[in-house]
Formats: sequence, C-alpha cells, structure tokens
Amino acid sequence: MSADRAPQPDKHWLDPANYKEHWASRAEIAMTLLGSANAVCDLGCGAPQTVRRLLKPGVTYLPADLKAWTPDTEICNLDIAQYPDRALAACDVCLLLGVLERLTVNAGEVFRSLRTRIPRLIFSYHPVDESGKRYLDWKNAYSNAEIDRFIAGANWVARPRILLGGGQFLYDLR
Repeated sequence: MSADRAPQPDKHWLDPANYKEHWASRAEIAMTLLGSANAVCDLGCGAPQTVRRLLKPGVTYLPADLKAWTPDTEICNLDIAQYPDRALAACDVCLLLGVLERLTVNAGEVFRSLRTRIPRLIFSYHPVDESGKRYLDWKNAYSNAEIDRFIAGANWVARPRILLGGGQFLYDLR
C-alpha cells in the first residue's frame, strides 16, 4: 500500500481533550507491577503521558502513540502493524493501557508481534463477558476465553489478572 493510501489514525485520538483524567488510576495500579523495570515503553501513551510522571526516578520513559505528543514520542499505529521499534527494543516492560479495545486489528496479531519484540507486557482490557457494556469508541469485543487464547497463542505466560473495576482487568504477561 502506498504511503498516500495508508489508513489514517482515528482523529478522535489526535485531540488531547479526548483523554480522561480518571484513566490515571489504571496507570497507578500498573506502576505497582513494574518491579525493577529500567525502561518502560508506554504504547498508546496519549496526550497526558500519565505514566511519565508516575515512574520511579531513574526509570527511562519511552512514549509511543499515533501522534508525537512530545519530542521523544515515537509514532506508531498498531492497526497497520507500525510498531515503535526503537522504544520496544530498549524497554524491559511495555504498557498497553486502554488501547486494545480501540484496535481494529486482531488482538492475537498484536500479542504475537509484541512477543517477538519485548520480554514483558502489561495491558488492560474489558472482556465483553465481564464489563456488561461497550463504548462507542471500542472497536472489538473479546471474551475472557478469547483473550486467554490470544495470550497462549503468542506463547506468553500470564500472571493472575487484577480486576480494576467496571469489568476491566490488568494483565501481566511474561
């Protein structure tokens, strides 16, 4: 596909007003799972880059998103398999918080691709059989069983998931 015909990112996510402050609580809980991480790729960092301000001193922050919110943000678009290769190669943990619901690409493909690039993934998701609701900006609706199949199919080992509320879970894959 030529560059001029490449799918464009969802314009909704290019507007900083569309990022909600209450999403910070999810990032705060994810921080408790990082342990001794030295470098964290925040895949889908968003305009507020909440993770940046929550990291312990000395931990390298590697932001990646559809838009360069800051000069150090690496551009990526998972829907077209455009990964932030520089950030992923440098990180020991990758965060994917509030992103998976909004992808049109099959989550199994994302998990397989990330498995070849990173040693550890922490992600959030609202399985359809847990959340009981879908938001208009959500592009998929995977069940617990489907998420488990995607994880196993990419040869990740999952630690017990953490319920964040509202049917959303935090997963820690190694």
